[in-house]
Amino acid sequence: MALLFADGFDSYTTLLDKWDSRVGNGTIDISASYGRMAGSSGLRIQHHSEGVSKSLGVQASTLIAGFAFKVPSVLSYACAMCSFSDAGTRQIGLWISSDLSTIAWDRNGTNLVSIAYPFSAALWYYIEAKVVFSSTVGRIITKINNVEVDDTSSLDTANTANNYGTAFVLGSTSTGTYDQDRYFDDVYVCDTVGSYCNDFLNDRWIETIYPTGAGTTTQWSPSAGANWDCVEEHPPTTTEYVETGVLNEIDTYACGNLTSTSGDVAAVVINHHSAKTTAGSRKVSGAIYSDTDSDVGTENDLSTTYHNYQSVSYLDPHTAAAWTIAGVNAAEFGVKLTT
Repeated sequence: MALLFADGFDSYTTLLDKWDSRVGNGTIDISASYGRMAGSSGLRIQHHSEGVSKSLGVQASTLIAGFAFKVPSVLSYACAMCSFSDAGTRQIGLWISSDLSTIAWDRNGTNLVSIAYPFSAALWYYIEAKVVFSSTVGRIITKINNVEVDDTSSLDTANTANNYGTAFVLGSTSTGTYDQDRYFDDVYVCDTVGSYCNDFLNDRWIETIYPTGAGTTTQWSPSAGANWDCVEEHPPTTTEYVETGVLNEIDTYACGNLTSTSGDVAAVVINHHSAKTTAGSRKVSGAIYSDTDSDVGTENDLSTTYHNYQSVSYLDPHTAAAWTIAGVNAAEFGVKLTT
């Protein structure tokens, strides 16, 4: 699987379009006011013991995650930053002290690692962790702003009977009422499977681009008007759409350019807001057209309820090499019905 999930919070506002569940009744919202980069959006978690959870679809013995994090001021209480869980039960979690001087990993209240680090309010930091789940030989490597700040092994990182994680959580998994804003952006989660995105990705800006015109292949049927114009809305709607019941039909779209002009591209993640309208299996992959070459990303099994799906591509089909900024800007992206 390698890259299991990525979110820059830019293309949607309904939290459960991408995340699976949330804890608490306070404010957890997405806004351009919370984004790390100019023109991007971010996530705010208001109460100190609230959070959002993403099921990863795997039972991974090792997980790697990264996210941008900011608090606007010194906190009144220690706050949860993130955690890894197994079927709803937290394996380990990361906390930040109220005075912003220390972060600490714990397992069900038992401290595992404490790391002194001079955080400042109102500044963004990029936090990464690589966690090996085990009751005896667990390991946690922690990085801040691309620098390793701790590597501790021989830990008990399994709060359940299983030596794996199945979900990633921003914030906490318990309820609370203390208002302490925390801001998050540019989240990724990987496992160690495969040849790509199987270790630390370092500080990443997850940029989002949208359809701007017709692509080379237009085979799906639009609800009205031009195909690309039915799928360029953000946040997505269900009043305009493209559809097909014909196996292997493809729709691709010209898209806008990335803002970045330098740097590497870890992966392309094609997000599609989709649902099936018939019984039986229906699967869709992200479709790619690069120069004269085409390919598809990972396959998604659709539900009868609209949901955001992510189809991942690591290589530009035209060059058979890692994506570049120029390659992304020149390519078309869309969808293909594969089952």
